[in-house]
Amino acid sequence: MNFYKDADSNIIGGSRSYTVADPINSFLTDAINQFSSKLMQNVMDSPISTNNVISPISAYVLLSIVQQGADGATKKNLEKILHVEASDALLDFKNLVVGISERGDYGLQVEFATSAFYSEVFDGFMRDIGTNYDCEAYPTDQLSTKLAVQAMDKWISINYKMNTTQFVLQGSCNEENVVLAICSALYFRCEWQEPCHCQKARKMKFNVRPLKFIKVPSFHYEALCKAGTSQDFQWVHLNLEKGMFSLVLVLPIQQYALDDVIKEITPEVMTNIIREKEIKHAKLTVPQFTLKQKTNLKPALLKLGLRDMYGGLDDFKGISCKRMKLMSSVQDMKITVNIRGVSIDSIKGKEETTLPPEYELETLELVFNYPFLVFLVDLKNSVPLLIGRVKKPKYEQPRCVML
Repeated sequence: MNFYKDADSNIIGGSRSYTVADPINSFLTDAINQFSSKLMQNVMDSPISTNNVISPISAYVLLSIVQQGADGATKKNLEKILHVEASDALLDFKNLVVGISERGDYGLQVEFATSAFYSEVFDGFMRDIGTNYDCEAYPTDQLSTKLAVQAMDKWISINYKMNTTQFVLQGSCNEENVVLAICSALYFRCEWQEPCHCQKARKMKFNVRPLKFIKVPSFHYEALCKAGTSQDFQWVHLNLEKGMFSLVLVLPIQQYALDDVIKEITPEVMTNIIREKEIKHAKLTVPQFTLKQKTNLKPALLKLGLRDMYGGLDDFKGISCKRMKLMSSVQDMKITVNIRGVSIDSIKGKEETTLPPEYELETLELVFNYPFLVFLVDLKNSVPLLIGRVKKPKYEQPRCVML
């Protein structure tokens, strides 16, 4: 079973020829942040000392693709979960998907892509998602769920993409074949933006919980950064190369209060954090860490109200004449933060850069030595690409430099 022997001739949509994309409309930004906040809270509702990392934007795009073929009560259910009607944001979704990838340059490598493998799906639906989501679509023979996952994994490995979300929709009767398998993939690697000062630090004590600490590698970071505070937590944007993305760190004011802070980050609060404008002179001590997690999204999506899709009761007349159910909804995410920047793998860069000039600004000094949140933010569209919970930092040393 070879889907890639002549890939260009098999692609229904998704030319991957980029033009400059406009920022998405504010109503879609608000809708994505509503979904992101609720998904974060549902995935990270466990109080145990567990690291998490999810990509709300990846799940949102795949649900939006499915929404384009929904009808009746299913359509209304997805509108409620995604906070947007199917026809309202089609141009914006292409701007979102293409707009992320078009910003790759020296010091910044980023790509967001989608693919679909299908059987017994209407050609019109596949053309539409190719046009509106820049989705690479591959017709296939009959697939089991296992083979559909293998097909998506092969596409991921060939295109050298990581951080993936996969949905598999199978015929609702027992032992039926897969009708539609869709995948989104995010690749990101970026250095810290200059001027900044990064310097290795000794291993720091990180307080996992009362009377329990571990020693982790850390670094000092100093720069002029956007930062803000509320009654219960503080946040700071670490500047990334080209100024198009930032890494936002959210630290509770009270130790071990991260779970309470997560509950406080409503969609409005998340948007305000991302759009923070106040500049401060930040002096930070940050652990180097790697977050890596494979997440079954089903429990979180069920809490959001996506029930009938897993039971085969949904209506997708715009996708196929067959009734379908969602058999698999999985994310496989990884992010590394170290003295050089933010990456999926290793990142090459200077370990020490020029100290920024002194300014008469408020100084913000923070030591991230107890559990905190991290957002990888798309500043152009004001949405989070990744959200992580750092409860017990672990750091994977890069095996090689891949630039």
